[in-house]
Amino acid sequence: MIDIVVGLGWGDEGKGATVDALVAARGIGNTLRFNGGHQAAHNVIADGVHHTFSTFGSGALAGAASWIGPRCTIDPLAAVNEQRALSRALARTTAGGGGAGAAGADSPSSPDSPGPPPGAGADSPDPSAPRVRVHRDALVTTPLHVVVNRARESARGPERHGSTGTGFGETIAYAHRGFAPLRAGDMDDPALIADHLALYAGRSDLIESVNAAWLARMAEDLRASFARVYDVVTDEELLAMIATSDVVMEGAQGLMLDQDLGTHPHTTWSKTTPAWAVELCGRAGVGHRIRVVGAMRTYATRHGRGPLPHEADLGVVEVHNTTSRWAGEFRTAPWDAEVLRYALDRVRPDVIALSHLDVFDDVLMSAPGETVGLPPVLVAAHGPDRRDRVFDS
Repeated sequence: MIDIVVGLGWGDEGKGATVDALVAARGIGNTLRFNGGHQAAHNVIADGVHHTFSTFGSGALAGAASWIGPRCTIDPLAAVNEQRALSRALARTTAGGGGAGAAGADSPSSPDSPGPPPGAGADSPDPSAPRVRVHRDALVTTPLHVVVNRARESARGPERHGSTGTGFGETIAYAHRGFAPLRAGDMDDPALIADHLALYAGRSDLIESVNAAWLARMAEDLRASFARVYDVVTDEELLAMIATSDVVMEGAQGLMLDQDLGTHPHTTWSKTTPAWAVELCGRAGVGHRIRVVGAMRTYATRHGRGPLPHEADLGVVEVHNTTSRWAGEFRTAPWDAEVLRYALDRVRPDVIALSHLDVFDDVLMSAPGETVGLPPVLVAAHGPDRRDRVFDS
């Protein structure tokens, strides 16, 4: 069985916690991020141990290996920070737990920090640290993408689109403009990386000047950081894993932020439907083994700018969903029936993962007596921890 976990809202639906629960319940060995990238952070709590997943798959605390697909982005500098944090979380898991919090966020835990400074990733790698298998075509975000992203979003003032400030959109946009992007398969060549940085800086209207020696140091740090965390895989290797394993495929963001189906300009540079995961399964010859899991809360949420029908202060306070400089304000609302039907019609989930049943004991709708026909609930979450999730037998 291959489960494809997709959000039905604007992100923050509990996708990561659902992935963790599925991996733990079924003993799944692999997770695959198939869209989005390092800007999508998924909070997981397992027996009191918390980690925010941006680079690694959200099944890592439950023992699954992490894979990243060809349509995703990665940030090697931020990945080093997460690798260290995940190593500590795994150690606490082995030791018997600890920590607290609430699960289910798509917003980076430290959105104001693009990663360690040059030189921070160049120390000797820890052979026991968790690693990520990344498709050679995945796009690479550099500190220059982050700088341009933040400058562009800040310049919009009151017309801000709503950005995590992690450089994700700029990374995708550069490739969309027809320029050759930096990819995971390029990351063993510091000279090539430095050339890319110089070309990117020269083509940007938001970078005034750069020093060649500084770019060379940045290139070497990117190379070293990448080597600490990632193992590059080919198309054949990725498809072979999908063909021969049970996999949980982890979506990023939510349907209402889809690049084609969301409300522009407050969307993401990614397809947030199961489409790209289904495509990979088809190429691997396992399309008949797919189950789509639609993740949603009992109420709707959104981070930052953009429409949120029936927005209201529902009195919800969350440790890992707060207002930040880049991700923006964490907003809540009851579900709008038309919006929910729109999402269900385009995602076509086989089952639902319904979270935050400890906040509201049923799906909160905007009008009294209003209902939407949901598929069967596979996972019901009555709290933020993995142990609070109940599976329909």
